This record gives sequence, structure tokens and C-alpha cells, in this order.
Amino acid sequence: MKKRESLLTIGLVGPFGSGKSTLTKIIEEQGFSSVRLSQFIEEEIKKKNIQGDNKRKILQDVGNSLRKQYGADILTKKALELAVRNHASLLVIDGIRNVGEIEYLKKNSTCFIVGITSDVKARYKRLQNVQGRQSTSFEEFVRFESRERGKGQRQNGQQAAKCWEMRDFEIINDTSVAALGEKTVSLVALLKKNQMRVILLGPPGAGKSTQGKLLSQQFNLPWISVGELLREAYKHGLPAGVEWWERYGSKGVNAPISLKFGLLEKKMNESKKGYVLDDFPRTREDLEALKEHILRTRSSIDRVILIDVTEKISIRRILKRWTTNSKRGAARYDDSPYILKIRIREGYKRELPLVKEYFRKDNLLVEIDGNGRKTIHDVNREIIQAIIRGKT
Repeated sequence: MKKRESLLTIGLVGPFGSGKSTLTKIIEEQGFSSVRLSQFIEEEIKKKNIQGDNKRKILQDVGNSLRKQYGADILTKKALELAVRNHASLLVIDGIRNVGEIEYLKKNSTCFIVGITSDVKARYKRLQNVQGRQSTSFEEFVRFESRERGKGQRQNGQQAAKCWEMRDFEIINDTSVAALGEKTVSLVALLKKNQMRVILLGPPGAGKSTQGKLLSQQFNLPWISVGELLREAYKHGLPAGVEWWERYGSKGVNAPISLKFGLLEKKMNESKKGYVLDDFPRTREDLEALKEHILRTRSSIDRVILIDVTEKISIRRILKRWTTNSKRGAARYDDSPYILKIRIREGYKRELPLVKEYFRKDNLLVEIDGNGRKTIHDVNREIIQAIIRGKT
């Protein structure tokens, strides 16, 4: 199935009783079609006339059997096929419990995974109060949930815990339905938004390019890196690229705005939906050029994310990249130890504090700690949550 970027998909993950069904209804009210993955399992149960008292266990077993026979992504594959037949452009999917299902959605649509949860006792009580639900003891409920989370399960089984780790957003359903509705409406409004402009800043090795490319894929926006533009210009022998490299890039210092902004502004103007701008502005001169561009185009910046790491970590990460790429013959010259120290001094310590202060005064800046043992996905989730807070 070819990726349908025009199909916006929200996949829901979370434990039983967390409120996924309620959340689905709220999202439906925002113009989304909905699919329960369990409906395809129920069809299989009916077709094979499978009988039994423990309906939840039957659902789990038949779902596992379908994944084993047809692949871990079979249920979301069916969901997207149904959406295509119905000409849906907005889709919410309830009941994702396998990593393969999420991977298929991400590959074949513009997809965001929303996690919803609440305290286990509150969830048990909530389920017991639902008319028509099978009555179970709290101990049985906990055992059932343990199985769903993936304990003892194979690749095609229930993997709710792993799916939860892949969430892009998290909603705590700990108060009222009205409060849940407010949170959800704000989130959906952001995801449906046709325009967004985000800036990523930080020292070398902070992960700006990695996160910029992720955001580009998630929000279907172009990733624009002034460094990449200049390196590409040099690679193809363009005058601006050659001058940049000979006078600035090879020495690790910032290029003047007159040299780089023409390349950058062309890319910014090409995307009417917005962009993810990587490592710009870094200097006072950069900032003034961006401010003039915003006034001239009557646009705005939605959020500025600073991914901060210590100088020690910055140097360690870049030197590791330098060593690894040198062995492959693909090292960037400006990653060399000597140039790196100049980049940190010139591009981060000297000028960036002025840029940070400007965006902080405009209440646009969010600083994210990129140190420690956070995974790429952890940092990505923090960035997305920061973007949401900036728009609600």
C-alpha cells in the first residue's frame, strides 16, 4: 500500500479502562471516521463460530492467531484498506496492541500515536460500571492486563507495553469527561493544522538533525537545515557553497547572512504549510534576517525548541560521529576536533544566548534537556508535547 500522506491517522494505545472508547467518540466529533481493531477479530470469531465464556481471552487468542497467520500488521492493514474504500481523510483507530500495527500506520499514513491512561484501580472500577461488561475480580483484571501488556507474549502477540513506549502524545484521564474533551480537542486541532513553523536550536551533537527529520516525517513538513544547504551547494560547485567552504565552513565559523539566507529563504518560501528549521537563527544577524522575513511574508513562528546538552557530551558525540564516519570515508570536516571547538565557541557560546533571550521574551522558547539516558523517541515526545503546549 502506497503511503497516503493525505490520510491523517490517530492511533490509540493504553490499558483497559483508560478511556479509549470515550476518547474515540470525542475525536469522531472533530470529523474523524473511526475503526476498532477488535471488530476484525470479532468478524473472525463469528466466521469460525468460536464459543467460550471468557470473551476477553478469546479476543486475545484470535487476534494473536490472525497476526501469526497474516503478519503483525494485519489488523491495521485492514483498517487502512477500509478507510481507503470509504474515502476517509481523517481516521482514529482504537485498540492497537502490537508494534507491527503502529509501524504499518506510520509507514502508510500521516500517523500519530496517542496514549491514554489512568490509575489501575480507577480503570477497574470504570470497567465494572460499564453495562454489559463481564464481571471479574480485581486480581483477574490485573492478570488479564499483564498478558495484554506483553508478558510472555511472542512477536505476534499482545504488546501493549511496547506500544505505549511508542506514543507521540500522552493524555492522563484522571478527572472528568469534560476535562478529557478539552485536552483532546486542543490536541486534534494541532494535528489537523495545515501550517506550522518550528525552529530547532542547540549545540553540535544535541540531535537537532535527527529530531528535525523525525518532525518532518510526523507533520509532513520540509526539514530545512542551513548547514545541509551550504554543504550541498559546495558539493555541486555553486559559488555560494564554494565561498562558504573556503572562507567559513573549513574554519568552523558562522557564514554571513548575505551568503546563506538566499538559499534558506528560497526553501522557506517553497513550503506554504510551514517547515522545521534546523539550527537557524544562531546569531544576531541571523535573527534580524528572520524577523524581516516574517514581517515580509506575514508569517509567524509557532515554537522554538532548544535541545541542550553539556559541552562534554557535545564533544563526545561529535567525536564519535567523526571517528565512525572517518572509517567509512564520509566524515564531515567541520566535525574534526579542532574545528568542533571553534564551532562550539563561535556558534553556540558567543551568539546563541542573544537568540535564546529574544524567543524567550516572546514566550516561544522551550528548553529540553538532551543529556542523560533519554532515547531519541523520548526527546521527540518531549518536543511534540512542547509544540502542543505552544498551540493550546
